[in-house]
Amino acid sequence: INSDGTFTDKKEMPCLKGNDNITFVDNKLVTTSHLDFLKFIKHVKDENKPSPCSVYTVDLQTGAIDTLYTDGGTVLSAASTGLIYKGNLYVAQVFNPFILEIPLTR
Repeated sequence: INSDGTFTDKKEMPCLKGNDNITFVDNKLVTTSHLDFLKFIKHVKDENKPSPCSVYTVDLQTGAIDTLYTDGGTVLSAASTGLIYKGNLYVAQVFNPFILEIPLTR
């Protein structure tokens, strides 16, 4: 990313389903995913309806995808952002008022 916010070295990355916000760590892209669009829409209308989600990393050199977290919506619904900081994964949600902290062993 250039200082003016434009990109160089653009390349196509593997397709993941229902991606949301993107962050970066080391040489990896970190993204969340809404796994079931219809359940996500139900969650939008009622935050108590579960919305399955996952958090992935995508290696920017190889394109390899690694799943860091997956939930059917019972612990965390509609993940919006995944952030890796000091050996932990922090996952924020679209509507519910808490952030999940998950120790990473990788």
